Amino acid sequence: MLAWLPLLLQIIGMLPGLIRGAELAFSGKPGSGQAKKDLVMDAVKVGTAVAQNLGTIDTTTGSLINTNVGQVVDSMVTTINAVAKGRDWAAVELTPAQQFALDHPPGS
Repeated sequence: MLAWLPLLLQIIGMLPGLIRGAELAFSGKPGSGQAKKDLVMDAVKVGTAVAQNLGTIDTTTGSLINTNVGQVVDSMVTTINAVAKGRDWAAVELTPAQQFALDHPPGS
């Protein structure tokens, strides 16, 4: 049973708003990228902790969601930054996970 799937999809759906809130909270503060991510991930971790306390997911699933959602946040921020700066994708530095995802698309 995929009891964790609705939670994961809800979290992913909330990421754009959480990222926007973090951007606003640290507006005009250079070098605040990690603090922004920490703010977003703190909200995600609260969500998974609540789900664990309610028995919706177990601790292992919560940890997996937190770790992998962190990678989704990184990908979303990379995309936002690339578009905001009007850069060509070839000029954007990708994390190893992002490069792997590009090199190995689903179903390939």
